[in-house]
Amino acid sequence: MNVTPEPPENPRYYLLGASAKSAEIAAKFGWNFVFAKFINSDSTAWTEAAEVYRSLSPNGHFAMAISVFAADHQKEAEERVSDQMIYKVALESGRIATVNSLEQAEGFGIQSGQAYEIRKQKLQTLAGTPQYIHSVLKYYHEHYGVKEFIFHTPIEDRQARKHSFHLLSSAHSLKEKRKENVF
Repeated sequence: MNVTPEPPENPRYYLLGASAKSAEIAAKFGWNFVFAKFINSDSTAWTEAAEVYRSLSPNGHFAMAISVFAADHQKEAEERVSDQMIYKVALESGRIATVNSLEQAEGFGIQSGQAYEIRKQKLQTLAGTPQYIHSVLKYYHEHYGVKEFIFHTPIEDRQARKHSFHLLSSAHSLKEKRKENVF
């Protein structure tokens, strides 16, 4: 297969994972690592993943894919995401898959051909005002070395999702700072 036009440099590789083992694999291959916090929100898991990746690849690019929803008011954002669930399918082999519905979980379990257990859990979404969300992301950046955030916004209401992105955009932030005369 030929790619045309040929890029001036090779693409950077990323591994999306949700464990310290995934971080270790990314570091071993010299790849960038994206921790899938929207799949595994256990703070111990992503803290360990960050530590493992940093120790094995100190100059590597550590990013976080995170479920985020912004609204004009904190309570509004929290209420909007309060009933969102995910399903964890734990296979006999030890593998765990995360899916969005009970039907997907049952289908995955059956297709695996293994004994399995399904656990329903609340989707951990960073929800709030843009200021609150920015403060949490800043903390992750400063304390865990997260260099980039990839937002997953699991809101079905298209207008609410669009408004969330608008609130989180740098253009909106700059506009708000101008209102406050803060630069």
